[in-house]
Parts: sequence; structure tokens; C-alpha cells
Amino acid sequence: MAKAIKFYPPRQILAATDLGEASKAVMAQAEIFKSLFNSEITLLYAQHFEVPPYFTEGQISFFIRELKAGQKTARRHIERWAREFSNDVPRILVREDPPVEAILTGAQENQSDMIIIGTHGRNWIGRLWLGSVAENVIRQASLPVMIVPPKSKPSSIEKILVLVNSEDAGSMPLDYALRLASDAKARLVILRTTDGGKKGTLRPLDLKKLSAQCEIDEVVLEGDPAEAILRPNNDWNPSLIVMGSAKNLAVSGLSPITAKVMHRASIPLLIIPTRQKILIESLVEAFHNRNRQD
Repeated sequence: MAKAIKFYPPRQILAATDLGEASKAVMAQAEIFKSLFNSEITLLYAQHFEVPPYFTEGQISFFIRELKAGQKTARRHIERWAREFSNDVPRILVREDPPVEAILTGAQENQSDMIIIGTHGRNWIGRLWLGSVAENVIRQASLPVMIVPPKSKPSSIEKILVLVNSEDAGSMPLDYALRLASDAKARLVILRTTDGGKKGTLRPLDLKKLSAQCEIDEVVLEGDPAEAILRPNNDWNPSLIVMGSAKNLAVSGLSPITAKVMHRASIPLLIIPTRQKILIESLVEAFHNRNRQD
């Protein structure tokens, strides 16, 4: 019997939308997983307004009434928008929170197995948004997060590229990619990097055993794996990239490799939290729970 993988299969998916260009690609990607795993999609929309400190009580009450009315209008609009992509209207969640807080809290309350976020393109405004929302979600979340570029047109998962290197603690990205490739009947390309060392220093993979789950190619490279992944017209042409989060992700930013691929990739990128990160999140949650009880 295959070992269990945390957050797999992704039965509950939180898809964050701002109804912009990238939201169409986000919804298309969510529909792929829905068809594979009969997943339930929750479509989240965050709207947040700061009440000026000089407002009177009467003005605040009026503002709150208008905000609630706006939430109902937003919900109806999102439902109409979602019908363009799915026969079954997903669950709609409108939160009055800043985007990062809305996504993380919504995923927790929804008991999500995956978060899907769109990016806003490659200009400086898009990169700013990416850094302020998607990167912070990845840094704080303890579940898989998929980043979907606006111009990607996902229709199926035919080939998965998974990066396995010294930044990945354990084999969670590989385990997840293997299971996903098997269920999607996709080909898996395992990209390994020596980080400037020699090929002989890498622990060999049991490709015969792994190939029992799906068709596999192994590629070993020296140098920067991000540049290899991002190189135009490479030999892999994947429909999905899978990477692990860095060991120190809970206390610092993304690793240079992860950040580079996330900002420049033109296809969806799925980032899998490592065992260390999940352990850190569990310890922090236990600490907070104990303090609340005391």
C-alpha cells in the first residue's frame, strides 16, 4: 500500500480570485483538479477597506451597512463569473480582510488541501503584487500552494517537472509529484541538481521502483536549476512544475531558486511544504494553543 501524503489528494481547493486576467487561469487549473479528484472548489474574494479614524459612529454604521451590501453584490457577480467556467457553481467566500490574511484564514477554515493563486503578469506592478501576496502566502502556509501565471492556459496535466535538490528537506515534493503523475497518467521528469558538485555525490534514485507508478525521466544538471527550468524551448515542456519550499521558509523569504522560478515561469508552479516547515507550523500552533489555555 502506498504511504499517505499529507494534503493529498487535494479534495478541498481554495482558489483566490480578484476577477482579473489571472483568475481565468486559476479557475481553469482548479477545474483540472476537480475532474481528477472530484475536488470541492471554494472561490475566495477578498475586499478590504480601512475606516478612517475620524469617522463618527454614524458614519461607521453607514459604512458597515454599505460594506455588507457590497459583499452581497460581489458574491452575485462572482457566481455569474464562475458559471463561465463550470457547470457547478463553486462555494463562494467573500472575506473582509487583507488578501494574505483572507487567503490563509479561508484555507484554514475550509480545511483546504491546496491553495491556488494567480499572478498579475511580468511588469513591475505584477511583480509587486506577487511579492506582497503570493510570496507571503507561500511563506506562511503549511499546505501546497499553486502559482498560476495569467497567460497560462491549463487544460490538462500531461507532463510534470519536479525539482529535487539540497533545498528540499526530505522527499515530499517528489512523493507528491509521483502520486499526482500517477493519478493524472502524466509523465514525470525528475530534475536533480548537484549544486556545483559531482553527479556521483547524489544519492541514486530507485528509478525501477519509481517507474512502477508512472513514466519517468531523470535529468541531472550542474549549476542553477532555475535557469534550466526557465530556458525557452527546453526539452521537457512540462505543463506543471513542482518544487519544495526551503528549510528556513518559516523565518525568512523564499530561496533564490524558488523565487526566480515563481516570478518568471510561464506555466503553473506548485510549491510543496517540507516536513520541517510542517513541523515548525505544528509547534507554533501548539505553543499558541497552550498560551490560550493558560
